[in-house]
Amino acid sequence: MINFFSLHSKSIRDRKKPPRSNEVAPEKLKGAVIVLSVFLMIPVLTFTAFTVDIGYISLEKTRLHATADACALAAVSQLPIKADADTIALHYASVNYPFASNVVTSADVEFGVWDESAKTFMPSTSSPTAVRVTAQRSQTNGNPLDLFFAPIFGTANANVSASSIALVDNSNCFTEYGAIAGNKLQIGQGSTLDNFCAYGRQRVELGANAQVINGAKVGSLPVSVIQYENANGLPQNIYREDYRPEMADRVVGLINDIEYSIDLPSEIQFVQTLSSWPPSGGLQAHTAYVVNGSVNMSDGSTLVALNSIIASRGTIHVGQ
Repeated sequence: MINFFSLHSKSIRDRKKPPRSNEVAPEKLKGAVIVLSVFLMIPVLTFTAFTVDIGYISLEKTRLHATADACALAAVSQLPIKADADTIALHYASVNYPFASNVVTSADVEFGVWDESAKTFMPSTSSPTAVRVTAQRSQTNGNPLDLFFAPIFGTANANVSASSIALVDNSNCFTEYGAIAGNKLQIGQGSTLDNFCAYGRQRVELGANAQVINGAKVGSLPVSVIQYENANGLPQNIYREDYRPEMADRVVGLINDIEYSIDLPSEIQFVQTLSSWPPSGGLQAHTAYVVNGSVNMSDGSTLVALNSIIASRGTIHVGQ
């Protein structure tokens, strides 16, 4: 027996429902979505390229700037010997930026002077007192920065650079106020160096808990022989010109200059030359002492309080 109701219901279910006049057929809608997606891919890829590649460029610029800083500081420490400055700048570039070669070339190391009034670097090969180093990833140096998504739009790489300028410290640290030893400088346990420099040509030894503060510095040749234990202010207050080998010879000359009142700070008004320590009448302010022997001072705080220079051709021992 045929169930007419079942056949009729099935025929109704199988019958296609005509679309309304304001509806789009599903197959046409799918095609429209595909076309729209293609058009949207262009701005999406563009945004991705800008986001990723610009972020990458910014990262590399930061790295290049840090490299330029390191190279400039290293180079200026070698002045006035320009060849040494150039060599050490290239070395620091390879160490600080191992991601590409030729980041700094000899052409990127410039010598000159700093115009303080105009705040401008002036290139000059005569008696340079400043160095400008440019670290770069560029077509010029043969190492442009390869990009990730930008090649889709015809830009395969970018030129990125950063420059840094370093100046020679014209202040002669250890001829301001403090102690200059032609041999060793020994700073006792708990002693404080406050706003003056202490220099030992052969060696510097600081006892436990010594303090080097308020602009004070210590120096020696080489800096590797500066020994300190739990000192406040070190190693950041090590006198950095010590990296220049000729400083060893300058120490002897500086002591002689002090003895004959050559290029003394304006605050130093008197010079005393002693065969032994201490001076009669004790330490006096605004006085430079040149001692042909060694100096032993049990009270290190005295040096902090007075505008004095003690230049010994032997060893200086301060504190307990």
